[in-house]
Amino acid sequence: MAGLELGRDGSLQALRWIRYPQCHRRPNNLLANKIFPLKRTDTMPLNAVLSLLLVVAMATTSLACSTPVASGEWRQLYCDATVVFRGTPVGGSSGLAMDQHGREIQSGYLSFHVQTLYKGSPSNPQNIRVSHTWTEGDPCEPGAFPDHASDYLVFATGDSYYTVDTCRHSFPWTCVPNSFKNSLPISC
Repeated sequence: MAGLELGRDGSLQALRWIRYPQCHRRPNNLLANKIFPLKRTDTMPLNAVLSLLLVVAMATTSLACSTPVASGEWRQLYCDATVVFRGTPVGGSSGLAMDQHGREIQSGYLSFHVQTLYKGSPSNPQNIRVSHTWTEGDPCEPGAFPDHASDYLVFATGDSYYTVDTCRHSFPWTCVPNSFKNSLPISC
């Protein structure tokens, strides 16, 4: 278990804690030691903590718009879809399997609360569930909607059971060009 502490000199320090064995008498000079039987074992300098936080922040930022789309392709994605909406993910489920050739298959669904419906007539226009399947060897990373975003523009196909494309489906709203956003809905 780890934590952060403000040092006596005002610097931020990362801490690693270990549990005391039950038979070991722990110091009881602090209320925290009475409630949480932990002791401090070492610290990490502030530079290491900041470096770690910077790496995490850069990795998260690089995931912001992972699906590149040329400006002319947005219209084609829209026209090929049965349902197009802006929505916020609210729940989901996923599973792993192997096919007869030993390839890994990841599949699942994600439920969206729909903010704006641009195309289609789903049975429940406020909540739409879309499924996603990835097979080992597909030319993209696994994972449904890998970008970390609060809302997405979703292009899905199907009748009452909607699916998204294997590799070109994760479009955070902030990554959609304003020129395309302002043209929605469009006629095909």
